[in-house]
Amino acid sequence: MAECEKIVKRVEFFRAIEIGDEPSAAEGLDLDSMVVDADYDGAELGNEMTQEFITDMIERFKNGKKIHKKYVYQIILAVKKIVYDEARMVEMAVEDDTKLTVCGDTHGQSCLALEPLQR
Repeated sequence: MAECEKIVKRVEFFRAIEIGDEPSAAEGLDLDSMVVDADYDGAELGNEMTQEFITDMIERFKNGKKIHKKYVYQIILAVKKIVYDEARMVEMAVEDDTKLTVCGDTHGQSCLALEPLQR
């Protein structure tokens, strides 16, 4: 009975701290309907990032200016797509008689060490 109660409490605890997939704030974002103000004096960002836009953006930031919020949203959505499309896990085959050591942290800095098992 005590063991069952522990299991039930553990399940309830994990359910309480579980983070659901919140809908993305970007889901309802309609970039096409966003109008860049006529007085915006920076380079425009089309469908692709250009060196001209990047250079202009850096200069604007250096001079204390901002880019238009439409362009900020475009950049964030493009980065989000890149990150979500990137593989999160790397699979590899390791021989049965090999020891695999993985050293890593949450910032993606990791190393692998393969060595034969000592018998």
